[in-house]
Amino acid sequence: MLLAPTQTQGYRNEPSDLEEFYQRVEEAARRHPVDRKRVFLMGTSSGALMARWLAVHRPSYWRGVILIASPTAESWTSRVEGSGFPPVLFVHGEKDDQFPIKEIRRHVEILKEKGIDAELFSDPKEGHTQSSRWNRTIFNWIRKKSA
Repeated sequence: MLLAPTQTQGYRNEPSDLEEFYQRVEEAARRHPVDRKRVFLMGTSSGALMARWLAVHRPSYWRGVILIASPTAESWTSRVEGSGFPPVLFVHGEKDDQFPIKEIRRHVEILKEKGIDAELFSDPKEGHTQSSRWNRTIFNWIRKKSA
């Protein structure tokens, strides 16, 4: 199962939001055949912000996290504990004028220094977007991490 939350105006960054999200995930898992060892989290831009928040608050729930065009201002990686944190794939356009690629590279370095499996796929042709050309890379990464 691949979950892609989006950040909404009602998002308050409170424990009740977190619990409501996981209740919805559990309901979906009860209704559909889900291998709970293969649940991934993905978000683009503000959705990546939400995905990071969910991963930090309950890291053992996720098999992996994909962050596309992720915001960089908050130094969330410095608060992450290495033990039990899922693998992270950053997907980012090198022409992103909102969130510079050099800051994404630094997040990858920090996670790796903590022993976390972190990778960066960057596209020199793209900016702050999500390109369909990236799908193969993303799904190959998911397959590799699912094994």
